[in-house]
Amino acid sequence: MVSFRFRTRDPSRDRNTDTQRQARLTQFLGQLRSEIDGEARGLRDRYESAQTSAAFAYEAAEDGADSRLALKADLSAQAMSCYGDRLANLRRQSELLGKLESDATQLAAGTTADA
Repeated sequence: MVSFRFRTRDPSRDRNTDTQRQARLTQFLGQLRSEIDGEARGLRDRYESAQTSAAFAYEAAEDGADSRLALKADLSAQAMSCYGDRLANLRRQSELLGKLESDATQLAAGTTADA
C-alpha cells in the first residue's frame, strides 16, 4: 500500500514571511510617496516663482516697458502650465499610492475591501 504524506509549512513561519513582506511593501510605498511629495513641493515653489515673475513682467509690459518683458511673461505662463500639468499627474500618482497603502493595510489586518 502506498502512503501519501503531505507536509505543510508551519503557520507561524507563514505569518512571519507575510509580516516581513508587508513591512517591505509599506516601506516601498512610503518611499514612493516621499519622492512624489518632494517633487511636488519643488514644482509648487517653481510655479509660485513663475507666477510672480509673470505678474511683474505683465505689469511692466502694460506700463510700456521693454517688449522682452512681454515675452518673459509669456514664457512664465507656459512654464506655469507645464508645472500645473505635472502637479496634476503627481496628484493622480499620490492618490493611487494612497489606495495601494489602504489595500496593503487591510491585507495586513486580514480584511479586504471585497469582503
